[in-house]
Amino acid sequence: MQTEKTPQHVAIIMDGNRRWARKQGLAIIKGHRKTAEETIERLVDYAIKVGIKFLTLWAFSTENWHREQTEVEGIMNLFRETFDTVAERLHKKGVRVHTIGDLSPFPQDIREGAEHWKEETSKNKKLIVTFALNYGGRDEIVRAINRLMAEKKDSKNQAITAKIFEQYLDTHRGIDLPELSHVIQYEPPEDAEAYIHRSGRTGRAGSSGTAITLVNITEQAELRQIGKRFSLKIEERDLPDDELVEKVVSERIITLLEAKLRSRDKLQTERMQRFLPLARSLGENDEETSLLAMLLDDFYQETFYTDVIPSSSEDQQERQRTSRRPKPRTGNESDRKSNFTNKSSNRRRRPR
Repeated sequence: MQTEKTPQHVAIIMDGNRRWARKQGLAIIKGHRKTAEETIERLVDYAIKVGIKFLTLWAFSTENWHREQTEVEGIMNLFRETFDTVAERLHKKGVRVHTIGDLSPFPQDIREGAEHWKEETSKNKKLIVTFALNYGGRDEIVRAINRLMAEKKDSKNQAITAKIFEQYLDTHRGIDLPELSHVIQYEPPEDAEAYIHRSGRTGRAGSSGTAITLVNITEQAELRQIGKRFSLKIEERDLPDDELVEKVVSERIITLLEAKLRSRDKLQTERMQRFLPLARSLGENDEETSLLAMLLDDFYQETFYTDVIPSSSEDQQERQRTSRRPKPRTGNESDRKSNFTNKSSNRRRRPR
């Protein structure tokens, strides 16, 4: 259910695919494939759950054409392999598929596929997912000017205001997308001006919003320099460490399992008694503990979007007395991410 605090329109710039692949020792296209096959649908599911109505995903920018030819060709093939599959699954969830950007440079089969799913899902209302394809700020402005000149060629004396110009932008073509309230980036762009443009998407036409960027230790100094150069007030927040994440995940799993246990009938309760010796044996054997971990991971993934009903106070007190808290793990500080947040406004292009 949507609340007053739920953002209406969130954009995610899906950077970091190449960096993730390199870190895993994989081919770069594997990073793009992971996002296409796994991440997009999870983002959509979560947006639907919390009540977000508009989700924009930066999938391919105008700058991406300048990457190595093999990577570009790999991305085009990935579009062919996965777009239909992903769009069909989104259609079944009641999601409307939309695009912004100039699709003309894409191969004909990719253009036709995008247009097909835009038409096929046009009546869906649960969530509008906009894929930004061959999209860039400067390119959008040029297209908007050309559209405006074509329609206003006989109105030379008419003043052009920000509101009028906005109607010719991609975000107002086909679907009138509301202003962004949040832009999330997984890494700062190499071009500082590109970062300002992307962050400033929340500050168009006098509106305001929040830009969130995830960076590691080495990128913090780079982002601070961008903030200093453009007079941005940047608020830094640490991401949860391993110990806190493990604690939250453990408490969630235990709460859900306790609720499941309480819902079992007498026959189910009696039937599970036969497995108690095996469960104890698995817990005492380090090698076989991985079997329990596998089952817990499967359960966690299956219940990822399940609402948690808090246990009674007695259950919580008993769990606190008997549970073993996960031990903190020390990680490489250079790999730890921080959350940089800045709020953008249209007038000064900087947060308030």
